[in-house]
This record gives sequence, C-alpha cells and structure tokens, in this order.
Amino acid sequence: SGASSPISLDSDDELDGFGYKEPSDNLILPCEEPMQEEERNDNTEEGNTKQERMRLIKEGKAKMVEEKKRQREENKLMKEAIKAQKAEQKKYAKEKDEWESGKHALRSIVAEIDSTIIETGSVGGTLLTRFAEKGLKYRVQVNPIRGSILWKMEVPQIGQ
Repeated sequence: SGASSPISLDSDDELDGFGYKEPSDNLILPCEEPMQEEERNDNTEEGNTKQERMRLIKEGKAKMVEEKKRQREENKLMKEAIKAQKAEQKKYAKEKDEWESGKHALRSIVAEIDSTIIETGSVGGTLLTRFAEKGLKYRVQVNPIRGSILWKMEVPQIGQ
C-alpha cells in the first residue's frame, strides 16, 4: 500500500491470476497525450487571464495617474485661491490702515452748513469760497441747531 498506483475511474477492474490489476482505458495517467492537450488549453486560458489581469493592472495604473493629476490640479487651484484671498486681505488691511492714519481724511470730510448762515450773515459767501479752495465737501441744509456747522466723516465699508 506504500507504492502509488494509477487512479482508476472504472470500478469494474478485476485482478488477474497473480493479484495484479490490468490498467483499463479509463485510467488517468500523467504522461498521456490527451492530458497534455488539456494542460495546453489551460495554459492558453491562463495566458488569456494573465493578459486580462495585465490589462486590468494597466487600466488601474492609468486611473491612479489620472486621479493624481486631478488631485494636483485641485491643489494648484486651491493654492491659487488662497493666494488671491491673502492678497485681497492684505489690500483691505492696507486700505484700512490708510483710513485710520487720516490719509483720506480730506476726501471723506463733509461740512453740513446750516442754511441760516448762508442767508443772513456776511460770512456765508466767504465760507463757501474757502471750502471750495481747500477742496472740502459741504452741504447747505437745515441743521437741528440753528446757525451751526456739523462736520461728518464718511468712511466707506472696508472688506470684512
């Protein structure tokens, strides 16, 4: 029972006179030609599956390359957006500093002159002439306090 014998597919094998079984046609032997043809078919199928696997691997690599390209493009756009945002913030900070330092003060000051000063006094014409010479803005209107000049500074809303 220690020696290996061919595998029989037929259960009707009979022992000969010496206790030896005659091999039948239904035996599977490793060296037979039909088996080699089947192996060749298996190999070609394996070759097809290997080719298929290689194709899938190449497709997977191509997808990964495309994904990396897309991520690089997204990162580039995000960095550009952040850079633009920082430049905008820097611009607003500079403008705010200019307003706080009084650099734009003359452009933003408006004198609201009560109409009674212009109508009744001899100062009205001279006052308007001086404002025009200095480049100051003024409005003639009725103020809550009669005969007064109200000074207002209009500061624009600078970025959030």
